[in-house]
Amino acid sequence: MSRLTLFGMYDYDPTLFDGLVMPDRFNHDDVVNVILEKCGDLYPYYQVPSWLKNNMTVWARRMYHQFERMIDVLYEDYDPLENYNRYENSTDTPRETVTTTHSGSDSETHSGSDTETHSGSDTETHSGIDTETNSGSDTVTGNTTITTQLGSTTTASANKAAFDSGAYQPVDQTITTTSGGDTSTENRSDTTQHGHIVTDQHGHIITDQHGHIITDKHGHVITDQHGHVITEVNSGNHEFASRIHGNIGVTTSQQMLEAELATREFDIYDKVAEIFAKQFMIRVY
Repeated sequence: MSRLTLFGMYDYDPTLFDGLVMPDRFNHDDVVNVILEKCGDLYPYYQVPSWLKNNMTVWARRMYHQFERMIDVLYEDYDPLENYNRYENSTDTPRETVTTTHSGSDSETHSGSDTETHSGSDTETHSGIDTETNSGSDTVTGNTTITTQLGSTTTASANKAAFDSGAYQPVDQTITTTSGGDTSTENRSDTTQHGHIVTDQHGHIITDQHGHIITDKHGHVITDQHGHVITEVNSGNHEFASRIHGNIGVTTSQQMLEAELATREFDIYDKVAEIFAKQFMIRVY
């Protein structure tokens, strides 16, 4: 009984690998071509193409997550010269109540005295001369009538009028008894001149002595009583994140570079083909 190689089955059924679903980062055609390159001349365990196709579809679904992780590692972004990369994230959710009580009293004492002293003297000096001048004249006008009668009685009277009055007043009267008679009339006026000056000299000094002292004594006390309570409730989330990375010094930079180069020589497609061959191929040439 003749057997079919993997190439023979793929030639018989070109849809043989359609059920081989790979992660997004893989190129499906490249996976098929590498498998045919590595296993095309080998005989599958299952010589019925439909059975092999069905088994490959189930196998691809089973291995999907493993293949996805393998290719993600190769695409991981990292520093090849660091061998320590630590991330820390934490969340703190407080549920606490803090009560702070303030009690006691504050006293402020004011004591002592304030003294205000006033000393010295105020002097008020008055000097100068006050002069009062009175000038003018007083005039007294009157007439005298003398009547002489011989063998008769002669009466002489004198009337005067003051300077500030127009009425005549009798001031003198003489009665002479003679015989016969002569009559004579005499008119006269008396004028009094006055022009005196009154002078008042002053030069007195008024002195006010003062030396009083004002004293203000104070000794009051101000007291502030306090006893308030402050309550603080903490809630919510406190999130913390940190990263520590670098070279811890165990491996040299040259060794890490060599490991990086070896990693880059790894071919993920070859690895998929190797796993496929172990699962489906009879590796006897």
